[in-house]
Amino acid sequence: MKLTKSKLTELLKTQCDLNMTCAKITIMTFLNPKDDDCHFQLNYKGFHLMKYAKFKYYKIRLKNRLSMKNWLTLDRNCPSPYYINGKKNYVYMFAEKPAVLLQLLDGDLDSFQL
Repeated sequence: MKLTKSKLTELLKTQCDLNMTCAKITIMTFLNPKDDDCHFQLNYKGFHLMKYAKFKYYKIRLKNRLSMKNWLTLDRNCPSPYYINGKKNYVYMFAEKPAVLLQLLDGDLDSFQL
C-alpha cells in the first residue's frame, strides 16, 4: 500500500479524534497540501500532530546546514513524512528506511537518494 496524504490525514483524524474535514487537516499538517503522493514535508503543527498520534520518528542530525539543493533532494527522495526544525540542523523522519539511510550517511544530504 502506497502512502498518500489523504490516507495519512484519515489516520491522523481517527488517532487524534479531530472534528475537522480531511481537507482542513491536510492544509494544517503539510507545507505543500496540493500533491497527494509526494512532498511530505510537515509544518510545525503537523509534526506535533504526528507525535501526538504516537507515530514513531527518528531524529537525525544533519552534517551541513540545509541548502536549497539539499532541501529539494530530500523533498524528491523521501516517500514518507518528515519535519525540519527551525534551525535546519535536524530532520525528523517518520519512516525507518530513509532514516536509516540518512543516518548511515552521517546526515549528509548531498549523498541521500532512495
